[in-house]
Amino acid sequence: MYNNKPLKALLIITLCFIILLPEVYAFRYSTLRPGNEGVDIKNMQSALYFLNFPISVDGKYGPQTQQAVLSFQRANKLTADGLAGNQTLSRLYSLAPQYDTRFISTGSTISKPVNSNTSSNVNNSQNAALNTEYTSSTYSSAPYVGLGKYRMGDESNNVRLLQQRLNELGYDAGRADAVFGRKTYNALKEFQKQAGLRQDGIAGQESFDSLFSNNAPRASIVTAVPEASEKVNISTEKPAEPVYTPAPQAESTLSPQIVTSIAKVDTPNRGSLNLRPEPKKRGRISTIPNGTLLSVLSKENTWCRVNYNGIIGYVMTEFLNFSNSNINTPTIAPEINKQDIATEQPTNSIQNPDTLDISTISRPGDKGDDVKILQARLLELGYSLIASGIYDDGTKNAVMEFQRINGLVIDGIAGANTKSALYSAAAQKAGEAPISYTTLKLDQKSEAIGALNRRLKELGYNVNTSDSFDIKTHQAVTNFQIINGLNATGSANPAMQRLLYSDDARPYDASYSGLSESAGRGDKPSTSSVKLLHWYKDIKPSLGTRQTLTVYHPGSGISFKLRTYSLGEHADSEPLTLSDTQLMNRAFGPPSWNANGVYVKLPNGTWTVAAMHNRPHLSGSIPDNGFDGHLCVHFLRDMEETKRVSPNYGVTNQNVIRKLWKSISGEELDY
Repeated sequence: MYNNKPLKALLIITLCFIILLPEVYAFRYSTLRPGNEGVDIKNMQSALYFLNFPISVDGKYGPQTQQAVLSFQRANKLTADGLAGNQTLSRLYSLAPQYDTRFISTGSTISKPVNSNTSSNVNNSQNAALNTEYTSSTYSSAPYVGLGKYRMGDESNNVRLLQQRLNELGYDAGRADAVFGRKTYNALKEFQKQAGLRQDGIAGQESFDSLFSNNAPRASIVTAVPEASEKVNISTEKPAEPVYTPAPQAESTLSPQIVTSIAKVDTPNRGSLNLRPEPKKRGRISTIPNGTLLSVLSKENTWCRVNYNGIIGYVMTEFLNFSNSNINTPTIAPEINKQDIATEQPTNSIQNPDTLDISTISRPGDKGDDVKILQARLLELGYSLIASGIYDDGTKNAVMEFQRINGLVIDGIAGANTKSALYSAAAQKAGEAPISYTTLKLDQKSEAIGALNRRLKELGYNVNTSDSFDIKTHQAVTNFQIINGLNATGSANPAMQRLLYSDDARPYDASYSGLSESAGRGDKPSTSSVKLLHWYKDIKPSLGTRQTLTVYHPGSGISFKLRTYSLGEHADSEPLTLSDTQLMNRAFGPPSWNANGVYVKLPNGTWTVAAMHNRPHLSGSIPDNGFDGHLCVHFLRDMEETKRVSPNYGVTNQNVIRKLWKSISGEELDY
């Protein structure tokens, strides 16, 4: 008799598919427009901020949000109308899916190991440690988006979530940089082994579901067992009270960083949080955007030791949100003297220097937290105004008076230079004698620069005692600013000079480098994935300004990020952050015009060959990256055209590009 069961099953599946198909494709985002407010606006703003568009996340669709939407639309070749419709939001959330309202999770809850065996017997204690139980992490819904498989060489925000979750469970996936590299592969295979899955190192639906489930297995804990011949003395005395000692900045390669919890940066004014080299020191080694999730290595009352993108440092505990972490970490009260409280713990938290964002411009007519912070700081310094939260005429006059006394351009607008001076330790108070210094910059020459160099030399900084502001002076000024808690501009502004010549100036300290040995050691792209793209034909037509480029230097194995500044015969760019400047200089050596062959990942994810230097020159737009100016990234051009337009330095860079391409492809270019 004919068996028609398979046919019936096929018909049922087909019918279900037909019924569900309209639901799958029916979803459309509602259009968001100026004047709207609410959670949808806040999610959109968060996604734009994540993609490096300048915007405040306040849930209000105002002029700044409209401008950010326009910039995003232009960068993605969408209709630039300033309205966030279905096409715009679909594209936006495909690039930053963690902010899509359909998939947002409440985050994880992780607890420390619970060991019920308290026996003093060594073997029993070790067995208990090996059989430690962990309470499970809980997610209200999967934070990853879409189906598909991810493997070595892939790059996606889902890969970033994969890395974060693996690290959270104790598997060392390295930096959560969204690039599926060797460490991610090894960590995933180990997780798959613990979860009883196929150990193929590929992140498919089964691996994601298991990884984000309530019973996801944590990494095994290995405890050293003493040899049988060793004598183990068990002390019954009460241990001495712990003594707080700042951990050294240099990390031993033999001592892995144990993550005790995950915390979210939560500043009252949504500004960035400063990452310090040590507790209580004013030097800043990086800034961490508000809302960033951090791996916390140790937690104390005032300071937390954290890992931010491979950089180990300290942040103030009060600006971290542990609400999603059930961590019972013992606290150790550090000894804090009055000077520490005065410089690091102001009574008004919105004035704390660890939460200030100087990248925004405040001008007459503005309102909000930025203006409140500005007014509070001016009042603290004795300037006359009414703290209303509105940038009125009184605030403008106070800003102009501050600018006059502090040797700044007097325009009544609080931009990056004014805010850098205002929030620094060297800010002049109302009524003090005006600073007579003028800003000194790279490639200038004067007697004032000679005095600057001599004072820096006296404090132990590596400079030439000449009247020239050369690269050594630029690097010394940047180091001085980092060590003394100033914004690292690379130029000697009046506020910096005032502090330099005072008794409060801090001498050179090599421990302020701020970068761990592993920083910037991302997985390199496979040579087969690197393309030969032409600047005028393939790259420039789709590349815009203020877009992020990832650079990998094959000679050192170090990667860093740049932001495009202007586009002409090449891409004028700037290091995105101070850490990126430091990584670039670690890769290339001291700033110079030397052309270095590199791989560059474009905003669309494609890798190509290029050449670049690391010598700052002319102007730039990022005020605190320790790079006073911009650099040039050269891509492939026709040699005949290059010889005609830039016969010297342009040709040098084209030769470097061709040499690098030949080394990975064997092809010798004849054009």
